[in-house]
Amino acid sequence: GVIVRCRHRDGRSVWLNVSGTVRAATNDRAGGFEGTSRMLPPLTAREAIDSLHREQIQNMLDQDRLLTAFQPIHSLTTGKLLGVEALARFVDEGGAGTEFWFKEAAIVGLLGELEFAAMDKALAAARGLPPDIYVALNLSPETCLDPRLPDLLQRSGLPPKRIVLELTERLEVNEYDPLLAVLAPLRQEGLRVAVDDAGSGFASMRHVLHIRPDIIKLDRSLIAGIDDDQG
Repeated sequence: GVIVRCRHRDGRSVWLNVSGTVRAATNDRAGGFEGTSRMLPPLTAREAIDSLHREQIQNMLDQDRLLTAFQPIHSLTTGKLLGVEALARFVDEGGAGTEFWFKEAAIVGLLGELEFAAMDKALAAARGLPPDIYVALNLSPETCLDPRLPDLLQRSGLPPKRIVLELTERLEVNEYDPLLAVLAPLRQEGLRVAVDDAGSGFASMRHVLHIRPDIIKLDRSLIAGIDDDQG
């Protein structure tokens, strides 16, 4: 069976567990679907969806269905290529975007595994890039606390000065001391830290002041129309 979301005639969204078979079209009958369905309580539906997404994400990891796309970063003054941002892409993700899968991974407890898999893939691909540009890697503050991070970065073979960790705003940071303690030795070796989408989500001014990043990436909404908006 599959879990589907439908619109009730009174306007509510409901979840159905549907099972059955596809009926092929014949000369005297149109094709269709034959089977049964039952309405699921919201909690049961959420548990079923979480189980499905956990299985899908685990399959992506087990089957190595991750790719890396590099987005170039240029100097506005000289036009010179300064670095690239590594963006994860999923093979056969069923039409859902990358951000959707990272959010679902956080819900089902696989965020660290997915982020590390994406980072490992990006670092491997980065070995073929010009040696004078940096590579920006997206990582949540929660995953930064994973003790596997320093070893993964060291095994990449890239000098720390060529790596920028972009702290995403997916999850709120409740305690900064552990995060800063993890980042301190990496930054002493030359690694730089960026705050992604500053002004959006959990990337508040307080967040910026605590992290004291080397790079602040302003959220698009703050600078859209900057050429003709007095504000």
